[in-house]
Amino acid sequence: MKPVYATKRNKLATAVMRKLMSQTDFAKATGISIPYFNAIINGKCTTTEKTAHKIADYLNRDVGYFFVVEMHQRKRKQEQENEREELQ
Repeated sequence: MKPVYATKRNKLATAVMRKLMSQTDFAKATGISIPYFNAIINGKCTTTEKTAHKIADYLNRDVGYFFVVEMHQRKRKQEQENEREELQ
């Protein structure tokens, strides 16, 4: 499974504001739908590697500055279950 990217919300919101752009203008400039970008910037959803790079590239920063790579939730849950079984 592919990793997902969770937003470091304050850093992303601050960078967009420093560009003197609204969230709507930023979404349009990067080709991301406005509702989707709003959900990303507010931490309500994760995003794909492609979209995370698109955002970071537009802001001239490394993707790790704005996003934390997370494993897919199902995979993480399975690994936790495996760890519990090993401890027993």
